[in-house]
Amino acid sequence: RTFLVRFRGTSAFDIVLAMVLKALHFAWLYALPAYIHGVRAMLLPWFVAISVGGFWLSSLFIVSHNLIECKKAEEPVRDDKGTFDWARYQIETSSSWGGEIGSFMTGGLNLQI
Repeated sequence: RTFLVRFRGTSAFDIVLAMVLKALHFAWLYALPAYIHGVRAMLLPWFVAISVGGFWLSSLFIVSHNLIECKKAEEPVRDDKGTFDWARYQIETSSSWGGEIGSFMTGGLNLQI
């Protein structure tokens, strides 16, 4: 239990599935291209993909969490028992933006609430 939110925990199957999918992701994006084209030929494409992807994600997160309306809740609200309400704080400090075009361009990452 974290703040006022109960987490169910992760099953052993979910952990194994996550590790298998991470290995598949690594193989698909790094091992297979390196095998086919060679590591030297892939250095520039990997660098560009990681740089552009990182910039794109950071730009999305900055917009979703750095609006004036989100800054009003600087301190999490305490309930009657003196504990913080984590879920309420998350909702008050994030925003949705962009409508249908923003959703299409970001794959839904612009929808925070």
